Amino acid sequence: MILIDGKKISEEILGEVKKEIETLPFQPVFCDVLVGHDFASEKYVKMKAQVAERIGMKFQNASFPESITNKELVQEIEELNKVENMCGIIVQLPLPSSLDTRIVLDAINPSFDVDALGNENSRKFYAGEKSLGLPTALACMYILESLRLDLNNLNIVVLGQGELVGKPVSALLTQKGYKHVTLRSKTENKDDILKKEQSS
Repeated sequence: MILIDGKKISEEILGEVKKEIETLPFQPVFCDVLVGHDFASEKYVKMKAQVAERIGMKFQNASFPESITNKELVQEIEELNKVENMCGIIVQLPLPSSLDTRIVLDAINPSFDVDALGNENSRKFYAGEKSLGLPTALACMYILESLRLDLNNLNIVVLGQGELVGKPVSALLTQKGYKHVTLRSKTENKDDILKKEQSS
């Protein structure tokens, strides 16, 4: 069994990013767009704000009422794209059902689309082109490769094919040439497959 100290890895990465920020001639701005008043989302945004400010970034919170329309929200994001020294914009998901998530995400300038959920960055990611990538999937790969194991000789199993983790992790494994098995919710005999992969 291998124990992974995620907090330690996180602090190491944040330390490196902080050093890079300190070399910049300007203070980069990070923005999280929040629509409505979901408690969990508000708490998550607050955590991201604290981390951003701790490493030297300016955090710009953009909160809007649940009654905002697609057109109004797109206009607000287009204005955020113009903010001086803007470096990253995230839309907190899920959005209210009254909004079109695709239209909203595609309003973010691809250079600031750090979640890589807009069409342009998503397409480049799955095509293996150099671009901003889906951060949770990249974090999974970073942790996996930090273990310094011979991944070419391991049986890697990806559980699920969600848009934010499972699907992009599978894509990264394929791009890097690592063999892996993907188990979906409809995959039959999942337990048997897991046992087989563990024993082989």
